[in-house]
Amino acid sequence: MPAVTSSDICVGYATHPEGEGGLELVVTMDETPCLRIPLFTSPHVARLALAGKPFHAVPAAVAGACAQQGVCHQVAAVEALEAAFGIEATPLMKAHRRLLLLAQWIQGHAVHIHFLAAPGLLGHATSFELASARPEIVQRALRLKKLGAELTGIVGGRRSAPLPLRIGGTPPIPSRAAIERALRRLERGRADALESAALVSQIRVPPLSIPSEQVAVREEKEYPVHAGRIASTAGLDLPVSHYHQEIQWHALAAGNPLTCHARGPAPLLVGPLARLNLNQDNLSTTASQALQSCGLSLPSHNPLESVVARAVELVHAVDECSRLLGEMEWRDEEVRYEVTAGEGAAAVESPRGLLYHRYRVDAGGAVREAVIISPASHNVLNMEAAVRAVASQETEERGDPLRMRLAMVARSYDPCATCSRNVAGLGFCLDA
Repeated sequence: MPAVTSSDICVGYATHPEGEGGLELVVTMDETPCLRIPLFTSPHVARLALAGKPFHAVPAAVAGACAQQGVCHQVAAVEALEAAFGIEATPLMKAHRRLLLLAQWIQGHAVHIHFLAAPGLLGHATSFELASARPEIVQRALRLKKLGAELTGIVGGRRSAPLPLRIGGTPPIPSRAAIERALRRLERGRADALESAALVSQIRVPPLSIPSEQVAVREEKEYPVHAGRIASTAGLDLPVSHYHQEIQWHALAAGNPLTCHARGPAPLLVGPLARLNLNQDNLSTTASQALQSCGLSLPSHNPLESVVARAVELVHAVDECSRLLGEMEWRDEEVRYEVTAGEGAAAVESPRGLLYHRYRVDAGGAVREAVIISPASHNVLNMEAAVRAVASQETEERGDPLRMRLAMVARSYDPCATCSRNVAGLGFCLDA
C-alpha cells in the first residue's frame, strides 16, 4: 500500500457479552504500515483453569466459558471424556448431540448472515442501517435465531443453554407435543432459510483469494457435525485422537490466543467454507439446490464467500433437524463405565468451525491436562493474511471505504475473543 499521507483507520469494538474486538490500521510516510487487532475478554474466563477439576465438572465449566459456543464446548468435552474412559456413545446419544449442535448452527448462521455479513455486502455501515432500509431481513434473522433457541430448549432442557450433558447418558426426554410443535416451526424455518440463501445469491461478494489448508470433520455418509475423522484440503485424513500430533500450536506472546499452524506453509482455515469444500457431497437435497442457486464455485479460497457457505448450511441444518426429530425414538439410555486413567480427544463443528478438546485424566478422575483449540485460534493466521492482502492492495481508497472493507474481511471469520483463551492483543506489521 503506498504511504502517501499519514492516516489512521480504526474499526470500533464489536462488543459481545463475553468479549470484544476491534481493528486498527496505521499508515505513515516514514514507517512500515502497522496493523493491530485488539481483542479483550473478561478476567474470569481468561483464567479458566481445568487442571485439577473432577472430570464430571468439566462440561459445565467449559459451557459457561462462552455465551455463544457453550453448547459446542460442552458436547466436545463430554465426547473427549467418554473417549478417555472408553465409552461408546449410543446412536440416540449421538443423534441428540447432533441436534444440539445443529440448533447452534441455525442461531449462529442466522446472526452472522443477517447482522455481520449482509450490512457490509449490501452497502450499509451498520446493522441498524440495514434494519431501517430492509426490516424484513432483520425480522427473518430473529425468527431463525428464535427457532434455534427453541430447538435447544426442547432437546436440551433449556433455551439459552442446555442442561449439563450426561457422560455416557441421554438427556431428559422431551414431550411428543413439544416435538410436534418444533417440527411445525421447522417448516417455517425452512422457508426462512431458503429466503436467506436467495438473499445471499443476489449479493456480489468481492474477489479475494487466500491460499490455505482448510480443515474440517469428515463423516462417511453425513454432512460433518461431530463423530468423524479430521480431513483437510491438503490431504490430511486421520482420527481425532491423532490431530494434536499433526497440528502445531502455541501462544504468540503472553496473553495472546493459541495460534495453530499446519505442517505446510499455508495458514489453516476452519468454518463453513472449509466444511463445504470438503463435504459438499453430503448436503441435503434442498441445500444442494441452494448451493447451485448461489453460484458458488468450489473449492473456494475467498473467506468472504463464507457467507454463502453459511446460507447453504443454514438450509441443511433445518432439513437435518426436521429429519432427526421425525425419526428419533426417545428413551432413557445409560452406558456403564469405570473411572480410570486415560486420555481422550473430540472434535465438533461449531458454527464458527472446528473445535477441538483433549483431556488427560488420572485414576481418581481428576483432569491433569486440558487442551482446547477454538475456531478463532485455528483461523487467526488466515485472518491476518486476509487483512494484510486487502490493506496492501494498490488502491486510492482511504477512510471509510477501506475501513468498511477491512471490517468486512475480519467479520467474515466470526472471531471469538473468549474462545481464544486469555486474549490481550494481537499485533503485527504489514510488509511495505
